[in-house]
Amino acid sequence: MNRLNLAALSTFLFILASGFNAATAADAGNTGKAPAQKEYFKFPAQYMVDVMPNTMTATVTPEAKKKAIQSMMMANPLSLRDMMSMMVTKKQVKEGVSFDDAIDSMKLRANKRNFKFIGDSPLYKDVVAITGKPSPRAEIFSFCDAVIARQILDYSPEFIAFLPCRIALIEDAKGKIWVVTLDWNVTWLDYSQNPNKITNELRANAIKIRDILEDIMTATANGDL
Repeated sequence: MNRLNLAALSTFLFILASGFNAATAADAGNTGKAPAQKEYFKFPAQYMVDVMPNTMTATVTPEAKKKAIQSMMMANPLSLRDMMSMMVTKKQVKEGVSFDDAIDSMKLRANKRNFKFIGDSPLYKDVVAITGKPSPRAEIFSFCDAVIARQILDYSPEFIAFLPCRIALIEDAKGKIWVVTLDWNVTWLDYSQNPNKITNELRANAIKIRDILEDIMTATANGDL
């Protein structure tokens, strides 16, 4: 990503935070004085809320969601491809490491890190079966740490939409193999103006999961045993 895109991205993220917080606050019907914030960086923000574990957050209305998305998109310099690339972390598999070798490395490293393998989805096989035409290889592998997953769901049941953890192997148009996963980097939350923070334990465990995923992906990309 070039310098122009990085500068535009910074602007986009500023607008994103402002628009989302404004829509959320409006939808929740908050009144009164917002929590104190630094003078040079004021956003509309929620109050500190005492939430019972494993309870759903109030649904954001379609209108509030629409306004938040409109605020984001008005200043968004990124294409959908750019946004997807920003949301994931990926590594190219080394030359000489086959698709099946990469799978073996992935499973071996996950087992070494006590990251339970749940199952896989050989997407490309379904494409071939349905269309009768060859397809570049693409497979999705699911892993889970059940205890940490439960902690995450106690904080936000909605997060179940992102579980279990998934690591994908995909062959691109040039025959290159890539290993891809959702970027679990939670450190960006440290800059949030919202006072409703995740607990230190959950933050540490989320970072632990990201470190495990990074280790598995590195081993997969290198064909390590």
